[in-house]
Amino acid sequence: MLRSWSVGGGAVPVRIVMRHGPDAPEDLWQADAERGAPVRADAALPDVRRSFRPNPRFEEAKVREIAAEGRRARVLLSVEDGTHPEAQERIATLAAYGFHFRLHPKLPSWFWVNDDETVGLPLTWGEAWPTSVMAVSSPAVAGLARVVYDHLWAQAWPWRAEPRGWDSVLAMLAAGATVEAAARALGISPRTARRRLAEAMEHYGVEGMFALGAAWRADPARAGAE
Repeated sequence: MLRSWSVGGGAVPVRIVMRHGPDAPEDLWQADAERGAPVRADAALPDVRRSFRPNPRFEEAKVREIAAEGRRARVLLSVEDGTHPEAQERIATLAAYGFHFRLHPKLPSWFWVNDDETVGLPLTWGEAWPTSVMAVSSPAVAGLARVVYDHLWAQAWPWRAEPRGWDSVLAMLAAGATVEAAARALGISPRTARRRLAEAMEHYGVEGMFALGAAWRADPARAGAE
């Protein structure tokens, strides 16, 4: 479709790389990474159970390069994967390198965006771990994907609690999570989560969850307020 579309009489230049098979998502990322680490790398990964343990093909040097100073790497995970006990060590290791993680209650599909140039997409939108994928090098497509990603990132909550413990709890509740799910995502007990909510009510001088939510949203000091 892109190749047949023209603007001002000139064909739109686009590079497409495709991969198929059970390892297609990893193979596609490897193929794109061979061109050099992106300055901005964003990935939405609804299903990362295959990646709970380090992948020898995705060596430590490449991880360090992606998250090096001056670069930014963001990863959106499902709540289920982001809170899975087997994933914690791997996520913590990548976070220590400089990767930023957030949890989303319902990611629409697997996809990634590198800089404002290339986007990785499943051939069937909505698949959590696709077996047929393509990397499209097109600023127009990458720009659209970045808009979608930024919207999802704003809806998600941090993988770890911010210094004010209630910020992450309230962010999860605002996204539709229960107190129990929020506690599980933060690695705390439901009792601790409820105590943090009580501390937030005392901090804002309000009673009830509705009033707390309104006060918290109006607070410019809250985590992720921007």
